[in-house]
Amino acid sequence: MQSITLPQTTGAESNMWAQYKKTLIPMQVLIIVATIGMFFVYERQWVPAAVLLLVMEIGSLLGAWWAASLRARMLAKDQHLPLRAPRR
Repeated sequence: MQSITLPQTTGAESNMWAQYKKTLIPMQVLIIVATIGMFFVYERQWVPAAVLLLVMEIGSLLGAWWAASLRARMLAKDQHLPLRAPRR
């Protein structure tokens, strides 16, 4: 029997997934409520609701990626030594 090994994630990827997991429940509730609202506003047509669902899911992934990127940049900025002497 063969075992399957999954690829290891990099630091940036794991930070993104950590951010995504932190906001998972509130974002999914918002997405579901907005999708159900869109379904009823557009007279029970599923195409606009499905498009909204897809766009909001992609947006939540991009938002988590962006937040992890910003956090990494802020932490990296704090860890570097200054290049110039402080002004007097």
